[in-house]
Amino acid sequence: MKIKKATLKDLKKIYEIIEKSEIDEYKLEFSKKSYRSIAKELEKKKRKNLTELKKELSDKNRIFLLAEIDNDFVGVGEAYWYGKFGGLSRLHIKKDFRRLGIAKKLTEERIAYLEKKNVKEIETFIFDKNNPSLKLHKRHGFKKDYAIARFVKKI
Repeated sequence: MKIKKATLKDLKKIYEIIEKSEIDEYKLEFSKKSYRSIAKELEKKKRKNLTELKKELSDKNRIFLLAEIDNDFVGVGEAYWYGKFGGLSRLHIKKDFRRLGIAKKLTEERIAYLEKKNVKEIETFIFDKNNPSLKLHKRHGFKKDYAIARFVKKI
């Protein structure tokens, strides 16, 4: 497995990985919704999401790392920093490549990158039902700081 820093040329590859992985992630959080309805919601947001992703790829305070196996990009992880504060976000692995240590490697590489930027604290936000991600981050020394509650009112 190789890890490389992503560039704007990788935008569509990154989006493909994120798009497929997000369906599974949203299914964990919103279990009553079907895969089809989640996919439709994400498709509606695709143009906006691609625009935002392009902007973030150009941000000098962000890095996207791609995991590559046999010339195939199989995972992506993002890190950002502002002064002494940083964060990990967008950790997505293609379904057929999960549980192979790719998320672990991307997490270690992102943490190391933030350490080189002299970041003193790193945050990450994880859906409370995403047990694999919760376990991964706990193994890397992350501790739950506070919970964000999502409130919904049907009208």
